[in-house]
Amino acid sequence: MFSTLLLVSNLALAAVPQQHQVKNILNEKPTARLSSLKSMPQSQRVEALTALAKNKQASIRTRWRAITSLAMIDKKRSIPVVEGALSSGHWYLRNAGMVAIVHADRERAKQWAMHLLKDPALVVRTAAVQALKKLNAVESKESLWQELYSAKNFKKGKSLWVRRHIVEALSRFENPGSEKRFLKVLRDQDESLYPAAIQGLERVTGKSMQGSTDHQRLAWMKAIR
Repeated sequence: MFSTLLLVSNLALAAVPQQHQVKNILNEKPTARLSSLKSMPQSQRVEALTALAKNKQASIRTRWRAITSLAMIDKKRSIPVVEGALSSGHWYLRNAGMVAIVHADRERAKQWAMHLLKDPALVVRTAAVQALKKLNAVESKESLWQELYSAKNFKKGKSLWVRRHIVEALSRFENPGSEKRFLKVLRDQDESLYPAAIQGLERVTGKSMQGSTDHQRLAWMKAIR
């Protein structure tokens, strides 16, 4: 009994320096950070990153980097930690989880991104859209059209930046027949949406208009009735 307790105590003490070492590594620049982590024994690396990701006393930056680094290096072993972050009540952990899951598991990432399109935090919704775009999740386009006009993506009547990311994704995903949907975007009050809507129209029609964004916008509005 005593020998078992001593072993557990020694393991716990050994883990502390590892966590301290990994915490310092997480302050390095991204390329150096990943290189340093990869040089560690896998079991020690995973244990330390997992502990830091779950440590409520650690800074937001440390936990965020621990989660994302774990997913980049140890994909399968990171999934319980990453999905724990995605289910967190803290927006910054959900954000880290959304960024991380793209590296760990593409199919899971698509499912989580679709779910988090409706997240209460703007930064998390934006990360979800960016993930869908990165994963080329064409199957998400109807959900994206719905979220483009969702009340949560406006504040005091003004368009929020996530809508630009949504239109950028749709410009890559849509097929011929969606011209009027992009035309509706060109009538939106948010001018930042116009370049992506024009790209979408060019893609689905195989045509292009000349001139400035304003000239192209007016030309497309005349061309599509």
